[in-house]
Amino acid sequence: MTRRTRVLLAFLTMLVVGALSACSGLPASSPVQARASIAPEPGPVVNVKPPGPAPGASARDIVRGFLRANAYATDDYSVAREFLTGGASAVWDPKTELSINTGERDFVDSMTDPQTVSVTARQTALLDSDGRLRDTADPQTRTGSFTMRKIDGQWRISSLPKGFGAWVSEDDFDVSYTAQRVYYAVPATKTLVADVRWFPLGGLTTALARAVLRPPPAYLAPIVTAQMPQGTLLRVDAVPVDTSTGVATVDLTSAALGATPAQRTALWAQMLATLSLTRGVRSVVITVDGAARLETPDLPQDPTTPQDMGYTVVQVNRPNLIGRSGDQLRWFDPATSGTPASGADMVTLPTVPKTWTQVAASADGRQIAAVSADGTTMSRWVGARQFTRPVFGTELTRPSFASHGRTEIWVAGTPLTPSAGRAGSTVWFVSASDPPQSAAPQPVDVPWLGSATITAIAVAADGNRIAMVVRSASGATHVELSAIVRDPSGNPSALSTPLVVGDGLSDVRDVTWLDDSTVGVLARNDAGDGSVHAIQVPIGGLLADLGQDPKQPLAAIRGVGDGPSDVYLVTTGGRVLIHEGATWSPVNGLTGLVVPGT
Repeated sequence: MTRRTRVLLAFLTMLVVGALSACSGLPASSPVQARASIAPEPGPVVNVKPPGPAPGASARDIVRGFLRANAYATDDYSVAREFLTGGASAVWDPKTELSINTGERDFVDSMTDPQTVSVTARQTALLDSDGRLRDTADPQTRTGSFTMRKIDGQWRISSLPKGFGAWVSEDDFDVSYTAQRVYYAVPATKTLVADVRWFPLGGLTTALARAVLRPPPAYLAPIVTAQMPQGTLLRVDAVPVDTSTGVATVDLTSAALGATPAQRTALWAQMLATLSLTRGVRSVVITVDGAARLETPDLPQDPTTPQDMGYTVVQVNRPNLIGRSGDQLRWFDPATSGTPASGADMVTLPTVPKTWTQVAASADGRQIAAVSADGTTMSRWVGARQFTRPVFGTELTRPSFASHGRTEIWVAGTPLTPSAGRAGSTVWFVSASDPPQSAAPQPVDVPWLGSATITAIAVAADGNRIAMVVRSASGATHVELSAIVRDPSGNPSALSTPLVVGDGLSDVRDVTWLDDSTVGVLARNDAGDGSVHAIQVPIGGLLADLGQDPKQPLAAIRGVGDGPSDVYLVTTGGRVLIHEGATWSPVNGLTGLVVPGT
């Protein structure tokens, strides 16, 4: 089993565990559900303590031992620091970045002079100081020079390479780190959004609490609750968990008392959602200076879930999908390979002529949106009635609905009248609650876009984020994630400066959400065979191919929202393929697929 496969399996395990915990005890018919609060962290892995420096070890052996000890992060890399002089240890910050390399057997070390050891490694990924993992696609060669000095007759490292954080082999990273969701509160929608980070297994609950207290990712900052007052930290650098009750106690410094009621409520919700996904934690208590709880209006006596604080982690449940056969739309059950479905909660679907393409549907199927074949017009069906807007743009993308909160239809394209100083795309939304005969597309502000164009969009189920395929003026394509900024009335007003994900991808053609922290794309992987594949792109993780190449030209990718296992592809020839294991199988009788609420 390759290292990338092992990391992928660990990440998929995290996603499956989260999905199972989300659904337990909740009605299967609900289109949007709240994730349950308890799910175990990955099982404990023994991170064996490496040996310290041996008496009489050579300079090269000292460097090798130091790099081996980089995988042991316990006690602030205490073992690794034994290989350093006091001065080198004082300036070394191993948390600046973690270089993940193919393995110690691939290290090449040599003495470039009597006091310098040079080491070359092959880097496959990089973990930044925020815990975000970035794939380097093709392994990159990294070389570092270590200056040596004898202390009491023993070689020690006196100077590290410039910018050196830590080097870890792939195998050591696999058993020493784990991917975890960190949640942030969005007051405008009373929901929590996830950002995936990687943490050492040791002291995981404490590391997660510290992460919640840190500033949010830049692309989420405009929509989440303002950070706690400056100086709000863990009073003691530990979050103890009572093994008999499962209560994790987060004790903060007195600066927390300066927080507003909204900040306090959001912090409780964030801690409950984030810490309760670790092993043994059933609930959370937030205290200040080791004494009283951090109070906030309407704080329950023993809150155990974010819902107790008025916040929800959105979890979709789509028991039925919509298939297209020519002009006809019909409900079908994905569990039975496309068998027609029926039920009291399934609305009658309209006839949509083949001249209308890129079909999307609201979560309940009561509204349908599509784009004309020439990409110049968008039309809506409410029930059986069709409403077509006057032309407002060209090269329109497939529309996208959110599953949660306000029902909005999103679309991007080239405006008929470009904004002053801008030649790129515009992003519009239509309030689906407004009368369809008069509801006009409203542009949102995207000043960061410049002359780039957007060729595909997908709104997350929570209605807080949008994934986009962006093509630069040079023709390069990227997957970018923005937060949806709303005005005081709750209407969208702008998209935040985006987070670019999927390093190593090119010719990106389509995007979909696989779950709340992973997108799926159609693209070429620069490290692959050069063909367009369905590729999983975690927010802060490694790329992974979603099964064998179906050997057919692909036009679209559709995620159901329950994870990477529930994915469909649509070929340019109008065939629908379902992801089954490592292969793609046709769904007979369909020429298109619509996932409600995407």
